[in-house]
Amino acid sequence: MILRGLIVLLLLFDAFLAYKFIWSNRGYIYYQEQCQYKQSLVNRLDKIETESCKLSQQIRMLKKESRLLEKEIRCRLHYARDDEVMYMKFEE
Repeated sequence: MILRGLIVLLLLFDAFLAYKFIWSNRGYIYYQEQCQYKQSLVNRLDKIETESCKLSQQIRMLKKESRLLEKEIRCRLHYARDDEVMYMKFEE
């Protein structure tokens, strides 16, 4: 009789531990969510590093080539030389 009570008590304790392991606020489900969050941050960091490298290369090229710098200024800021006329198309 005592042995059956002890077995039931141990089974209840095992069930409690399994519940804590899986569904507690620091359990397996939480761990899986954190792994997914970490992976999303790693992916985001990779994208940012790639973009940073591209921008660094572009900055180096703009510092070296004055013609390239002039082209970028003229395209993005719509600048024209003194003897030029600029036509712009506006779309609605």
